[in-house]
Amino acid sequence: MASKEGLVRIADFDGTFTVETGNRFELAWSGLLSQKLEIPIDDLLPKLDDARSEVLAHPEKYGWNIDGIIVAPPTSDRFLLMNNATRIVVEGLRREDRHPRFLDSIQTERLIEDLYDACYHLAESEFKGGAHDFIEEQHRTGKFVIVTNSRTDSVTHQLERLMGPDNGITVLGNAKKYKVSACSSAIAMPGLPRPAFLDRPYYEQILRALLDESERGVVIGDVAELDLILPLSMGFNGILVTSPRTPVWEVDYVNLHPNGKAVGTLDEAAGYIRSLS
Repeated sequence: MASKEGLVRIADFDGTFTVETGNRFELAWSGLLSQKLEIPIDDLLPKLDDARSEVLAHPEKYGWNIDGIIVAPPTSDRFLLMNNATRIVVEGLRREDRHPRFLDSIQTERLIEDLYDACYHLAESEFKGGAHDFIEEQHRTGKFVIVTNSRTDSVTHQLERLMGPDNGITVLGNAKKYKVSACSSAIAMPGLPRPAFLDRPYYEQILRALLDESERGVVIGDVAELDLILPLSMGFNGILVTSPRTPVWEVDYVNLHPNGKAVGTLDEAAGYIRSLS
């Protein structure tokens, strides 16, 4: 196995180093949805609450749907949870024939995109305990890169708040980990009734470019399907940083993989990386 100096550390950002706080995003989303659907907010909120409860109780039935393909669990973040809850609410209204202008699923998706664009900036988060020490150790002891679906400037700004300006940490944004090839191969994750798709060409290109022939990599992320199943299939080590909403099938898959480890804290993740020598 390569020395620690030859180990490239590649980390996701949102959800891996941060935890969601506050409810401004959800309140704004609910208020705008009430306006769009022309339903009193007091009537809409119980429907949204029931829909969120349904998604949380049965996450295997829902997810991040891109062109008819589910590419990640619905509990990955607050955006996906509200997306799926909104679909459930609109479909219920459609069955009741209360809103014929939303009979078209394309219109529903446009509605969800509009809500996301309007409310995204209201989402609040804070850094997890141990985030500063973990990032400092990985940056100090080897090659460390942030690879994220988020915008580069947004993550760079957050890193500056945590690590200080001119911290020297490379951020590669817009990684499009959710982009799946049309004819993608897939794996079965025990407990998940749908396939999990492997071929994510934009993400794979980034991963391959980060390693020299003499190096090996470890990827740290909070969503196995987005962050880890591809690099694990490529021979990387993978660390899943779990939360109370992490699906059990993701934890089981990573822990059963010979190169995988599910952890509850960033301190545990740092300890696992130290063992890769």
